[in-house]
Amino acid sequence: PGITTNSEGEYSIVANQNNISNNDKLLLNTPENKFIYPRNIVVGENMIKQIDITVFDHLVVDDETNFGETENWSNHINVLTNITLSNTKLTIAPGTTIKFYNQSHLKITDKGSILAKGTSENQITFTAANIEAINLYNSIGKGSWSGIIFDAMHAEASTSIFDYCKIEGVKNLWLGGAITINNFSKVEILNSTIRNSSGLNGGALNVLNSTLTIRNTIFKNNGTISRSSYGPPEGGTI
Repeated sequence: PGITTNSEGEYSIVANQNNISNNDKLLLNTPENKFIYPRNIVVGENMIKQIDITVFDHLVVDDETNFGETENWSNHINVLTNITLSNTKLTIAPGTTIKFYNQSHLKITDKGSILAKGTSENQITFTAANIEAINLYNSIGKGSWSGIIFDAMHAEASTSIFDYCKIEGVKNLWLGGAITINNFSKVEILNSTIRNSSGLNGGALNVLNSTLTIRNTIFKNNGTISRSSYGPPEGGTI
């Protein structure tokens, strides 16, 4: 059984139980310029009749995406699961919008780096897929994403640069807010805005044993989340 669609949006596949068996794969047919999630659907033991999928007009990035030494993002990117770039140099073109779903994060480790250099006319936007649904200061992550994390970085990693970027809609329920930097001193934030974000430690920035460069950057409406089981929050914006 399968479905064919030409339009972006959310769909439900309703399969006739008489025509499917346990472990059958449902074929999802989309044109070359469309992207679907989840990529593969396998019928479960309970013989599920209805399965929800989402069709996207723009590139989907998830835990099945293979990253090379260099990657280039442009236009519009949908990040659907946690992403780790271990030895990848990610370059993001001016005017690109990256939307994060399912409380996902973008983690940079080892010799990975991000070069996100927008312009005053074409900023790069990192945002939540459903930013209107976010309540920044409760412990529910609905609609949000979990920020950008630099951790376990190699001493020879290149400098990561955020220039003319807008980072918003982060709600990190486990650690820092929009950007977390751990034991790494090669991050520059220039001419950017970090807003409407929250975390357990620093709503905008959580910087641990690191030095970073910040110039001409606006921090607006960021704060910390209180979760009693994790002790009191630390910091406000930073």
